[in-house]
Amino acid sequence: MAEEQLPAANPSGEKDQQPAASASDQPQQIPLSEAELAAESARLRHQLVDQLKAHDVLHSEALEQALRRVPREYFLPDIARRAGLESIYADEAIITRRSSQGKPISSSSAPSMMAIMLEQLDLRPGLRVLEIGAGTGYNAALLAELVGDPRAIVTIDIEPDVVEQARRNLASAGYPEVAVLCGDGANGAPDYAPFDRIELTVAADDIAPAWINQLAPGGRLVLPLEMHPYQRGQISLALLKHEAYLESVAATHAFFIPLRGDQAMTSERSAPLSVVITQETGHYRELNLYGAPLTTSAEICRDTLHLLSGPYETHHLHLDGSARSLLAYLELRYGEEEAVYAWSGDRIWGFEGLAGGILYHPAREQSSRRPLPPLSGRFNNQPGLALVRAATSSPDDAGLGQAMVYGNHHALRRLQNIAREWQRLNCPDLSALRVRVYPQGSAPAPARDEWLITKHSAQLLLSFQATSA
Repeated sequence: MAEEQLPAANPSGEKDQQPAASASDQPQQIPLSEAELAAESARLRHQLVDQLKAHDVLHSEALEQALRRVPREYFLPDIARRAGLESIYADEAIITRRSSQGKPISSSSAPSMMAIMLEQLDLRPGLRVLEIGAGTGYNAALLAELVGDPRAIVTIDIEPDVVEQARRNLASAGYPEVAVLCGDGANGAPDYAPFDRIELTVAADDIAPAWINQLAPGGRLVLPLEMHPYQRGQISLALLKHEAYLESVAATHAFFIPLRGDQAMTSERSAPLSVVITQETGHYRELNLYGAPLTTSAEICRDTLHLLSGPYETHHLHLDGSARSLLAYLELRYGEEEAVYAWSGDRIWGFEGLAGGILYHPAREQSSRRPLPPLSGRFNNQPGLALVRAATSSPDDAGLGQAMVYGNHHALRRLQNIAREWQRLNCPDLSALRVRVYPQGSAPAPARDEWLITKHSAQLLLSFQATSA
């Protein structure tokens, strides 16, 4: 988590010279007319589209026009009245419902993430689309614009009140023909199948058989998929249907609310090991550590924090590519067994922002399913941690090719070996990730540079394709 700056105190220690204005002194805002609201909405829509294009998120001319046409405030009417149109057209996810425990259960995704996934769908007129996770109905309206027929869109949600609100929103925005169903998204919509495209706007950690069965040959399934329970967020995959398997054609990072129902994320999530320090300066600092090695024992957690509190050395890794791409490779290839990721809010820990790497601890030798290589005489049998930064606060990204080493150098040696493996593939980034999805028990044996992840309903064969030099 980035450092959070609390409001600064008055440096002079004196009270403000101007008295606070009373409510009666505040200028009264004159409500905008319908015409003025429509003009302001159009201005903000165009501004948002221009922003997405400037950030290289939006490339499709058809999607650009759809975003310019569909008013988002029709799908967030309460928030629009309460917080104004500016908040509706910020590029941020908006939580619309929470559970009784306060957990988000429905939202309107950030427009940039919606644009990425809609482009992954490769939509065109005449296609039939199933959306799982109706939310506010805004994404369904965009789908209707892109295929040219609201009757070709089916959206489903497990929450009855979400379904009713989405129906009202779509009707008020001019899309009453969109079919809004109440049901478990894991079952799809068999009465409306087959579909040329299926999109999940909720996160999943498995691929339900119904989604594959209801997808037409050559169709696309786009979903935010969690590869393993120690992953930070998900990967938004576009999967093309072949006769015996699905194969990815696009991949990018994503963060979505989990799917609910029979296909809900049931495996235990990796809770971060967190340390928070609040200093008198008003700065809020937090360290969050994620990863399989930390779940082994309280002893390992304690020793890891002790390592981070001590001195560290820096070592050049001599990377030929992006440190962020190396960390994506590390997380997906080794994150279920070895990798540790860390968010730090201040350089008090030696780094700021995101870092990731390898933890070595002797106690893991007996419990790890992937034993670390044996120690040589040059290394002692003490814990060690090697982290590489994905970003810094420096404008020139100084230090991104350096590893920070705490304690034993054994973890550094392992990190260096993984970096060389990644470099042998010409330093691929996430766009080079290839995923093939097979029904349970039908995946072939992994070849060199491939690895297998087994889910309840499916098997995933993953690899990073070597990029051109």
